Amino acid sequence: MAVKKARLLSVLVIFVVAMIGLIVSKSPYSSKKPMILESQENVQHDIRITVTPQPLKPATPICFNIRLESFEHSDAIHESLIDTAMLVSESMDTFLPKEWIIETSSDHLITGQLLFDFIPNKNSHLELTLFVDEEFSFIWSAQTSHDILLSSHTQGSD
Repeated sequence: MAVKKARLLSVLVIFVVAMIGLIVSKSPYSSKKPMILESQENVQHDIRITVTPQPLKPATPICFNIRLESFEHSDAIHESLIDTAMLVSESMDTFLPKEWIIETSSDHLITGQLLFDFIPNKNSHLELTLFVDEEFSFIWSAQTSHDILLSSHTQGSD
């Protein structure tokens, strides 16, 4: 009888440990799998901006891939995003860009990476605002650790 209880207890302990390991490994923000936020696009006054956050990794500052296009306001898209961008966190802290790395540039198209000294957590609410002729806002907010609500809004009218 004591042997049966010991076996049952061993099986129960193994089951509990396996379940805890499974739960931890399925976390969307585990160190093995980066959390991915969706790309967003915003168009105002013939300027199109597409923002794609790079996958969020623990203890890594956030970086955005940005594409600016315009055939009517090409001078506006050539302003440095170092001077015209800001990031607001869930705690309403404001961060200015650390670096704007231009990857491609032509008269009507610029692509690059915008880096910030901010490390988001898995429940972060992020708002990136770019002042390019008009104010362009891009918002990502985590409702739960498994479900990312994505939205984009602009201020001003076309």
